[in-house]
Formats: sequence, C-alpha cells, structure tokens
Amino acid sequence: MKLRHVCEHLPRKRDAEIGSKKCLKKSTSFRSIGNHYVEQKDYFSALQEYTKALFFSPFPEKSEKDQANEPFLLALIARCEIYYNLGMYEQCILDVTDALKFNLGTKTRHSLECLKKQCLKKLRLNSYSNDDVKNAETRSNFLRIGFDEAKGRILVCNEDIEAGKIIIEDFPFVSWLCPSLYDEYCNYCLLSLNNRKRSWSLYHKNECDYFNVFKYFSIGQMAARILMIAGIQNAISIENDSTLDLSDWEGRSFPNDYASISSLVGHQTEISYEYLCTFTCGALLLSKLLQQMLKENFDCHLVASIILKLMLIIKINAFAISDDKIENIKDLNERHFSGSESELHIGHGLYSICSLFSHSCDPNCYQLFKGAKMIVVTTKQIKAGEEAMISYGPNYKVADYRKRQKKLKDVFNFQCKCFICEKQL
Repeated sequence: MKLRHVCEHLPRKRDAEIGSKKCLKKSTSFRSIGNHYVEQKDYFSALQEYTKALFFSPFPEKSEKDQANEPFLLALIARCEIYYNLGMYEQCILDVTDALKFNLGTKTRHSLECLKKQCLKKLRLNSYSNDDVKNAETRSNFLRIGFDEAKGRILVCNEDIEAGKIIIEDFPFVSWLCPSLYDEYCNYCLLSLNNRKRSWSLYHKNECDYFNVFKYFSIGQMAARILMIAGIQNAISIENDSTLDLSDWEGRSFPNDYASISSLVGHQTEISYEYLCTFTCGALLLSKLLQQMLKENFDCHLVASIILKLMLIIKINAFAISDDKIENIKDLNERHFSGSESELHIGHGLYSICSLFSHSCDPNCYQLFKGAKMIVVTTKQIKAGEEAMISYGPNYKVADYRKRQKKLKDVFNFQCKCFICEKQL
C-alpha cells in the first residue's frame, strides 16, 4: 500500500512546474504567522513558522541585496531574534553569520553585529567558528587504514594517543534529515549557508520539487543524493572499473568520494528476503524518479542495481546524527565521561573514513556531532599500532551479552568477538 501511495503521488510534469517546493507565497505566509506569534510572545511557535518560511523561500543564488533574496533574508533575520529570545545563542550566531554575508543596510548590519556580540557574551566567548570545534583541529593523520582477516579494513593509530584527544573530524558524503524535524532544522544539510549553497548546486535544486515523494524513502533518498553528487555516468564508470579487494586498501588514502563510498561493505548476501524485496522495489522506483528529475537517458535497471547496492551500504554504515551541543573540547570530554548521551537523533549521515571504525563493546573512542560533522574522541590511551574502535550502539556497561549480540546481528549482520564478548561467552 505504501509503495502504491508513493507511485500515485509521483509529480507529473505540470505539477513540477507549478508546485515547486520553493514558494514565495507560502514563505511570506509562514513569516506573517511567525510575526503574529512574536506579538503574543509565543517564541517556540514563531521559531517553527520562521523555519518553514526559510524552507519555502526561493534559494538565494547570490549574496546581493535584491528582491529575490528578500524573503529568505527577512525570515533568517527574524529567526535570529527568536533564537536569542529563547536563549539559543549558538544557533543565533550561526544565523547571524549567514545573514551578514548579504549586502545589508547599515542599520540592519549594525543590529545583527550587536546581537552576535550579545550572544558571545552570554556564551562567554570572544569569537565563534561555525565549521570547527573551538581550539581543535582535524587530526586524521593520527590514523591509517589497516586490514584484519576477520574484520576487513580497520583504522590503526600511527602513534601513542592519550585519552580525551580528537583523532578525526569528518563531514558526511551525504546526509538526511528526519522529515518530522523539517520545521526545526535545516532541511537538507544541517549546516551553514555555505554548505546549503553546496547542497543546492549538487542535488537539492533537482530534488526540491519531489520532497513529498522522497520523504517516504529515507535510505533511498540518501542513495539518490549520492548519485546526484557523483554524477550517474561517473558512478557507472567507477562501478565498472572497480577492481580493488579490501586488503588492497591497506595504507592507502580514503578520500570522501564515490569510489570510497562504493567500496564500503553492505552485506548483500546476508540481508533478509523481506528487506531485499522492499529495497529492490524502492531502487527501481527511484531510478525512474531520477530519470524524470534529471531528464537524463540511462539504463534504469543498471542504475537501480547501483541504487540497491548503495541502499544496503547505507543501511550498514550510516551513522545516526544526534543533536549534540558542542562548543569546545571540554564539552566533548564531559559528555562522554559523565555518561550522558543525546537522545534526539535528527537524521543520518554516511561518512567515508569513519565508516571504517570497527565496533567494540568496550570501545576506546567515542563519536559526537556538531551539526553534521562527526567528531571522534579517544576515551582511553591507545598505543601506536593498536586499533581505534567505537561502539555501534550497545556496550557492556548498559547491555548484557545476549542483548548486545542480538542487536548487532539484527542491525549490522555480524557477531561481535571483541575482548569483552569473548570473555563473557
């Protein structure tokens, strides 16, 4: 029934022409409703309406002061003030930073700069960087790709690393936001205006008219985005030329590109018939949808086979992105050692190098998120040559042996043989 419902709601050509997701009338209407809530001092409701206004506003192609950008900019500035009134100072800074990239009037620019200073004062910071954790730098040179006969590719430390160190920061090749949270978070990248521009040019300008269809797919939407980012013909070429065994990757670089993503393990031979049947139907439908969206002539069955492969890779390797509130390295350490974890999963991301982390029920590393950026921190001292490992969910402190093994087998299709599991067997 669900598949039939999706098929019935595939947009016809005329629907796509007149029913674009970007709608100036809707954006203006939601902003007006938000203004009404502000007058009533109902800031939470106003926040949702202003976010909807941003969702529907025509995308700003250039940072120039003109009528085309006005709906987006008015909603963005209005949301800045709401974030400040709600005490959400970090989010306010992000919006102010984006707004200041436009050519604003002198009075408006001065007001936003003052608002940003007030937020920094509240956070007790002198400055704020959107793309980096304060006082931290990317440290992927701490790790190299190794190979284990039982596990396949693993990540090995190049040097002794003490506990509490960031060993890698990685942005997803592709990410997906839960549709139920479109009113609260950026709906297609989870990040700043610069990243929204990149997302728009790579895939969102194509999928925007089809959001009401894509929301039924989740994993399928991520797979379609991967093909739009990589380019369908390029993906076909890489699939045809791929000859590397997993052991051949040892010591190699692992860039955030399609070739790396395509090499990830999907456990295709171990998936249940029910999953395989559902994914296959979805892949065929998505292939036809991509053909309609991109107006390209390609072999739908061939592209569907690639989508199916990507969906299985995503199922096994994608990380649940949580709404972690990270401002500095101290927060990273306190978050883990206090045992607190964010309960709100806002979406999923597929990361190239981070997908190579093995699972342990007693891991020596811990992952957190700043927007869509994944940050991996050591929780123990790790010696040079030892493997860096994370937990895929259950660990021995919160789940017994049977529960851990069942979840890992059901979700990731493997039996854990880490030191703790072998000891408890």
